[in-house]
Amino acid sequence: MTLTLKILADQLGGTLFDAAGAATGDAQRQQIIGAATLETAGPQDITLVDSTDKIHLLAKSLAGAAIVPPGSGPLDRPTIEVADVHRAFALAIVGFRPPRPAERVGVSPLAVVHHTARIAADVDIHPLATIGADVEIGVGAIIHSGARIMAGCRIGAGTIIFPNAVLYEDTRVGKRCLIHAGATVGAYGFGYKIVDGAYAISAQLGWVEIGNDGEIGANTTIDRGTYGPTVIGNGTKIDNLVMIAHNCRLGEHNMICSQVGVAGSTTCRLAPPCWASQPSNCGSGNYNWPQSASCRKCAKLSSNSLHAWRHWTAFTPPPAPKLPDALFLHDSMTHHNTHTLKGETIGILAGWGRFPLAVAEAIRRRGGRTAVLSIRDHADAAIELLADEYGTVGVAEIGKAIDFFSRHGVRRATMAGKIHKTKLFARGAWVRHLPDWRGLQTFWPHFISRRRDNRDDSLLKAITNAMEAGGVHICPATDFAPELLADGGVIAGRPLSSSEQSDIAFGWRLAKALGQHDIGQTVVVKNRAPLALEAIEGTDECIRRAGRLCGSGGMVIVKVAKPQQDLRFDMPTIGIGTLESLRAAGGRVLAIEAGRTILVDADRLSIFAERSGVTIVSFFDDAGEALMRPAVQDAA
Repeated sequence: MTLTLKILADQLGGTLFDAAGAATGDAQRQQIIGAATLETAGPQDITLVDSTDKIHLLAKSLAGAAIVPPGSGPLDRPTIEVADVHRAFALAIVGFRPPRPAERVGVSPLAVVHHTARIAADVDIHPLATIGADVEIGVGAIIHSGARIMAGCRIGAGTIIFPNAVLYEDTRVGKRCLIHAGATVGAYGFGYKIVDGAYAISAQLGWVEIGNDGEIGANTTIDRGTYGPTVIGNGTKIDNLVMIAHNCRLGEHNMICSQVGVAGSTTCRLAPPCWASQPSNCGSGNYNWPQSASCRKCAKLSSNSLHAWRHWTAFTPPPAPKLPDALFLHDSMTHHNTHTLKGETIGILAGWGRFPLAVAEAIRRRGGRTAVLSIRDHADAAIELLADEYGTVGVAEIGKAIDFFSRHGVRRATMAGKIHKTKLFARGAWVRHLPDWRGLQTFWPHFISRRRDNRDDSLLKAITNAMEAGGVHICPATDFAPELLADGGVIAGRPLSSSEQSDIAFGWRLAKALGQHDIGQTVVVKNRAPLALEAIEGTDECIRRAGRLCGSGGMVIVKVAKPQQDLRFDMPTIGIGTLESLRAAGGRVLAIEAGRTILVDADRLSIFAERSGVTIVSFFDDAGEALMRPAVQDAA
């Protein structure tokens, strides 16, 4: 891949400067084909100088350009100044040398998986991995070859367990964790008592709990608790070759460096973040601790300077830059509705995609029953497995739908899943979806007399009104599955650059205008230029069309609710198919409307986006002015 420095600077969110003495604008046209270190970079590479006191090293490099900190001044070659140079350089490397796509193997026939293990969708279990009895593995997890997961373990969505790691019985690992090669989690603690003059092992009846987003380094060991858990809090990162003994309780977002030993029953405060490193022995009883951590109480355990820390206090690093809270926080998102349905039968008019299945699952979780009507040529056959009562219907058989729901005691129903209007315009479609008498009455003004238009809202409101007149109250799907609504914030990926945020603000206004005319919900933009607007073809095809028009990729996709959005139908919905289209088209950012967008299989979406290098970010529309003003430092 070849990029000009102008394009690269825009993608990194940096400021491009010409070389000292060069003609203005020369740097913008200079072409770059790779990113490399000072020592290995060539004339068409960009390199990294991460501090101003290392600028002199650039003189010995062959690099054609450099990423430098702000204020570095004109140098002997073009530079891109950016606040976070390491992040920018990493993005450049990934851009020129994309990571190898993850090998997807599913559950290998060469893996040993106990018949009672429960494996979620999209899990990879590589050859020669061993999964014990009653193990649960969440969506998108990866278990590499040689890993041993013993009975009763619980592994959260998106967690990766690398080769030859061992999880002893009943170990619990949260979401998005990394357990590196050779790590041992849940081994027996080093506890003994003297019985009849000999050492006898103490009770080993506990387990290990690792929170979400944790990382356990290669060949690190964490012992199980004696009677209860050894706890590693959310976000804690543990380096290679660390020993955590039994009954420890380490809080959230701590850092433990290599070759540290933590003695049994050590407690680390839950906050603020804590950094710890192996102390160096500077003589009897004197130890130098890194500036980022301090020790209140340490005990010398052995002659090789293995130490334990109890009740750490810590240096608190500055907070990471973030978008304004006004964009992410909203009263309506504080608590999800968790009411139970107590045996009520809820009707589902099921269209295309995973959304109807997710709604059916949510209804059953809340104690409800489901009466599902699958729309012919649209619904996934798997929906029948989640239906207490099941039938199929043509999209215009409204009388049949009302009769079905009434027969099964349905008073409330919902519409979930997309109706492909392109299928309805195909040759012979109305033969397969031949209207019954009530359907003919409903659609006569739209298709026969042509007194009304055939936009999405017009047709769906006609169906809804007919159902309501037949005694079936149509409710928003989120009344039964509120957890599917997108919260505000960065859902997956890196923070936004200023240019991406500018594209989102530009695209947001376009998408709202598009929705106001009931044309579509999605726009694709790049450098504040619209590339594609959604119409009858739908979001996925709109994104793919933008990819064909813009071969260089890097687009921003904005999908929002219409200003006049009826929450009972056609809510903006994001699923894996959307992200697959986005990745194939070369898109980088998906911006959606918080509180008014459905996320189907949110955990799986987040994992897929992270693996694909896609950022998903969600805003509340009533943030208004906050969305339009700069909210993120360039590439911060």
